[in-house]
Amino acid sequence: SHGTLRKRKMQQIAYIAASLCVVFLFMFFLEQRKLSHYSMVESPMSLSAYLAGESMLAEEEKEKITFSDLGDRDPQMQSNEVFFGEDRVEVSPEEMSHLGNVLNVGLKEQRDADIEHFVGSSLVHGSARLHLLRDMIVANGITPVNVFENHASPQYKALDWMAFHDTLEVVPEDTASTQKAIQRYALAVVYYATGGLNWNEQINFLSGTDECSWNDRVNGYFLGAGRCNGYGMITTLALWGNNLMGFLPNEIGAFVHLEELSFYDNMVRGPTPKTLHNIKSLKVLYLHKNQLQGDLNFMCDYNVKYVKADCGSSGGVTCSCCMECGFQVIPSVQDSLELEAEEGSGDAKNVNRFRRLKEIFVRYDVTPKELLEDTSTPQYQALEWMSYSDKSEPSVDDSNLVKKLIQRYALVVLYFATGGPDWENDLNFLSDTDECSWNRSIRGKVKGASDCKDGFVSVLSLKKNSLNGALPSELGVLASLTRVSFYDNNLKGGFPESLENLKSLDHAEFQKNEFEGSLDLLCGNHISTLLSDCGKKGGVECSCCFSCGFRQSLR
Repeated sequence: SHGTLRKRKMQQIAYIAASLCVVFLFMFFLEQRKLSHYSMVESPMSLSAYLAGESMLAEEEKEKITFSDLGDRDPQMQSNEVFFGEDRVEVSPEEMSHLGNVLNVGLKEQRDADIEHFVGSSLVHGSARLHLLRDMIVANGITPVNVFENHASPQYKALDWMAFHDTLEVVPEDTASTQKAIQRYALAVVYYATGGLNWNEQINFLSGTDECSWNDRVNGYFLGAGRCNGYGMITTLALWGNNLMGFLPNEIGAFVHLEELSFYDNMVRGPTPKTLHNIKSLKVLYLHKNQLQGDLNFMCDYNVKYVKADCGSSGGVTCSCCMECGFQVIPSVQDSLELEAEEGSGDAKNVNRFRRLKEIFVRYDVTPKELLEDTSTPQYQALEWMSYSDKSEPSVDDSNLVKKLIQRYALVVLYFATGGPDWENDLNFLSDTDECSWNRSIRGKVKGASDCKDGFVSVLSLKKNSLNGALPSELGVLASLTRVSFYDNNLKGGFPESLENLKSLDHAEFQKNEFEGSLDLLCGNHISTLLSDCGKKGGVECSCCFSCGFRQSLR
């Protein structure tokens, strides 16, 4: 009947509506599961950091920031100035208001945008992730791409950690997440560049947590990286009195939101990185009681309220706007000469030695000055090792031994440029003995630097020893070389023009690597045996090579 048909139609509509409700509820449940998984596992920035924005502000208002937090216990400021001293005086209301605005502006909107963007995004792992991160770092001008060729560099170690060992797995997919990834990388570089494994306190560095939590309270004072703003960017990096050794890397300039930076009371040495001028928001800069050198006047043009460094007549830093100088007694060049003559040991001698070695290598055109001032280069690493770690301490005053000094330096540069710490066999390189003994007998054959004549190396055999990176131009100062072999390694790049200076070279093996470019620069030296990966299958041009594509070593 008509009533029965109508009743059946209503039942069908009800069934359809109920089915649609079940489908929508199931889809809603799946989306909630995705959001939960994202916040707990895949999120490049912990959602809890956003959700806790208001409590972060409350904590900042309760806990007054002090200069003591940065490791300084004797500020000696004028009473009418705004300062943070022993009595933990409050920050000015205007600055606290600004901090509150930064923390609260758009937290919910930013969180929702991040969730919408990242849910369902696939994470990249392993080598693919390493290349993704490297390209991001290079594209943003943080680290030059050639620095990563040295696997012993702090930059490569930081990249390797993020690619293969960092459990947080930051995903650089938009501007915000890219900035977070760069910040995490730069902090890892600082860790490796300053001997992080030997820090007194690890303060959560290189943990799987967000880098905003890489800090702790030590004796009541803030230590580490943190006090992040509402976008997860650190505003404080305080590593005072934590047994830092090494140098400050250029990547420190990536912390563009920093307001307080303190490396007070450590053993950091080398030049002050010029990239500090990238940090426009910096208010406090404490670099004193270290062994830093260089000109810090470029920071005087910025509104940095409090700057301290080892400047003045007893320091190695030039700084006309520093509020205090001379916490660490580092001699001037003239004082160093007198101290070395009178005492003959100690930090004064090491600092003076660094300066004099640098002067020698520049004066004799071994290395350009800019490479010796860039802490990421193998040249700087070699200079630093010879100044502070080399116990043999060959004289820099005896003119007859300057050539020996340059030879030792060139071999150390080669070591760092080709990933020496990762060599299959260290061959006694960087030992305290004379460089003529930097070799070992392996299966009856000598590998390393050997066959010295009048103290100068004539044979350099580094075949099959897991070398990676590029050959440095300093190789050209080893004028006594008659035989050299880099056969069967992972070397790449071009051949330094300085190889043309090796007039005594008679036998050279460069095959089974990834070299590119021309070897014809050796053709005019009447070399009898020259082997490389040339020809159609190789990337090397060589008109005088004994054989191309040669895969067997002659010796």
